[in-house]
Amino acid sequence: MNNSPFYDQESRRFVPALPRAGQVPAAAKQAGKVIRSRVPNGGISTAMPEPLFSKVLEKLEAELVAEIRRTIFDMQAKASHERVNRLLELTFKEDLLGLTEEDNPLVGMAYYVAQETLQTLVKDAEQAFRALPTSDNYAKWYGERVLAQLLDVDEGPFFCTYTPSGRKMHVVQQGDWLSKLAKRFYGNKNLWDVIYEDGTNQFARMHHPDKIVPGWRLVIP
Repeated sequence: MNNSPFYDQESRRFVPALPRAGQVPAAAKQAGKVIRSRVPNGGISTAMPEPLFSKVLEKLEAELVAEIRRTIFDMQAKASHERVNRLLELTFKEDLLGLTEEDNPLVGMAYYVAQETLQTLVKDAEQAFRALPTSDNYAKWYGERVLAQLLDVDEGPFFCTYTPSGRKMHVVQQGDWLSKLAKRFYGNKNLWDVIYEDGTNQFARMHHPDKIVPGWRLVIP
């Protein structure tokens, strides 16, 4: 996917950002305090006796595993950005506690399920855009794909088919807009995103797709 400065802004109206450090739950912050109470040589500081330290970690680990199980179950009922973000927050807690899959099979599942869910959200967003190719629907799809890239998610095949034009060059004329060009070159005005996203048409992606300027040279993929 080629980035669009215009849709980097537009997509934020529809797709929430990934959680930041300041949004890590209180339990994770508490785990961090516990871990930081350990002295640099790997021992336990006098502020946290070893038996108490172990007991606190065991409690946090049990709570984390229970929360992972509950969130994954909820995700099966309904995928949402809120639940994706929640699973990502749980991966932060896993890292803080140093848990591995050897500790519990559910550990590590949080990130995997977040990725799988986001892949579904990307697919649903593209299908919504193909059904009604408005700028807002493109912004939603674009935002989902940005998140997918951040999580190393394979977006999967696009739900559009067209016969390539052979990368023809088109000089924009007065009265041109991308859907009009898509209709001319592909026979389908709904494929305007194919032209918009081409890597050569970087300048066009800085603007709303309806605002192409006469004199611009656009590559038609």
